[in-house]
Amino acid sequence: MLREATEQEMGYEVVCDRLLSIVMIQLLRFTRCTLIVIGGNGLPAQCGMVQQYIGDHFREDLTLDVLSQRCGMSKYYLVHSFKKATGTTPISYLNQRRVQEAEKLLATTELTVAQIAQRAGFSSQNGFSQSFRRLKGLSPTGYREAQRVAAKFIDK
Repeated sequence: MLREATEQEMGYEVVCDRLLSIVMIQLLRFTRCTLIVIGGNGLPAQCGMVQQYIGDHFREDLTLDVLSQRCGMSKYYLVHSFKKATGTTPISYLNQRRVQEAEKLLATTELTVAQIAQRAGFSSQNGFSQSFRRLKGLSPTGYREAQRVAAKFIDK
């Protein structure tokens, strides 16, 4: 690795990165330690990757299997580490993100509840309404009406 870094031939950065990874893995095996890589947001790197992936793909049909494949962890370990790091499960985080999008659409569009459910990534209007009520304490229609009343009050 020292020779690679000193001579700096084409691709030396990749070679050094790979060699360092091998050395770290061997040290971890020898010492029987575990290593958790922390991302810039203070979460373990895989949890941050899952949050980012959910943020970018929440409208898609996401499952624990899909999320665990994306971050290279078993789905059981993913749920455990994600909940430990964030206080919620990946699927609950996904539903929160979908409801957040639905709130925005309810407040700013005239789309039907069914259209909003679809655009926010829910597979059914019923599932959307249940998730929305559980997280927000009122139905999507009730939320929309409350937003309209609040807007009229502010305009006066």
